[in-house]
Amino acid sequence: MLVLTRSINQSVIIGDNLIVKVLSIRGNQVRLGFEAPKDVSIYRNEIWERIHTGQIGEKERKIIDVANSQGNAEEDSVAGAEKADTEAEGEL
Repeated sequence: MLVLTRSINQSVIIGDNLIVKVLSIRGNQVRLGFEAPKDVSIYRNEIWERIHTGQIGEKERKIIDVANSQGNAEEDSVAGAEKADTEAEGEL
């Protein structure tokens, strides 16, 4: 594992088309910004695991992918997926 130290507003470039920038640091939380092509999906680890274990269905996955492609923060797309989970449960 490569370990780097970055300060606020500093970036790391991965490959030719992924930029990760440190936006802010508050206590033990770090806010990161990601710049990537629209065809690159970016997920928090716990969301990725839910997708790959089938805990997030296709409907919720589409909500997350649409939010990501529109450049919204992942927190917004996760909230949308959780809302879709709740709505899907109501349909059962």
